[in-house]
Amino acid sequence: MLLIGQAVEDNAVFELPVLAKDGVGGSYLIIAGIDPAATSGLDRNLGEAERPPFPPGGIFDVRFKFPASNITSLKDIRNGETTFQGQIDYEIIWQLGTGSSGLELSWDLPQGVTMKLTDIFGGIVVNKSFPSGPGQYKVTNTALNSLKLILTFSGNIVSGLNIDPVPGFRVFPNYPNPFNPSTTITFELAKSSLINLDILTSNGELIFSSRHFFETGLHNIHYKANNVSGGIYIYRLTSLSEDSPPVSIAGKMTLIK
Repeated sequence: MLLIGQAVEDNAVFELPVLAKDGVGGSYLIIAGIDPAATSGLDRNLGEAERPPFPPGGIFDVRFKFPASNITSLKDIRNGETTFQGQIDYEIIWQLGTGSSGLELSWDLPQGVTMKLTDIFGGIVVNKSFPSGPGQYKVTNTALNSLKLILTFSGNIVSGLNIDPVPGFRVFPNYPNPFNPSTTITFELAKSSLINLDILTSNGELIFSSRHFFETGLHNIHYKANNVSGGIYIYRLTSLSEDSPPVSIAGKMTLIK
């Protein structure tokens, strides 16, 4: 699955986008990363921006909390190179929306990076490790409102996250995956565009297509596999704007029946 990096002027040498949802319509993109110019404080040159206090209860919000401070941001970049070896702890804090059954996280870890999610109590409630590649996790304990996201770097990050061949168009792994019968495909646009969704078999046969106009921002498309056999499928999102050529990004998903 291809994840497209942010604008060049805000990029760190490594960035990991994590899509956070509350399951009732709320979604945020938060980004952890490393850069040799980063500090443990607010680095505006790397795209970090301080968040205001949480909104009233019942409104979904999620962000990183910086070490030894009350500063929060959607982006947390720490000091390091792509050759860095070791662990870096990031703290995620959140507030669930009304009716939510838990925080849903999804990501795509590059080769050379693994991740562990643990609660601040030492892993009593949440203690889960993830290898390189696409992953997802749901925090089902609604009493929790914080997690440690621990990235382990091997010293040889193999990543295309900071190469931006299609600026302003970012697609994330569908969730859930595997799925039955519905899944959600999330994408982000820097400018309004027509988006064409195609679902294809592993042999390239088109079985579903839709086209809708979307404004700037983060969006979800819900796909329900009616009258479709279980197996591996390809979803392809194509951005169609008047002032640039069409751009397509595809990913694999698995239907279980």
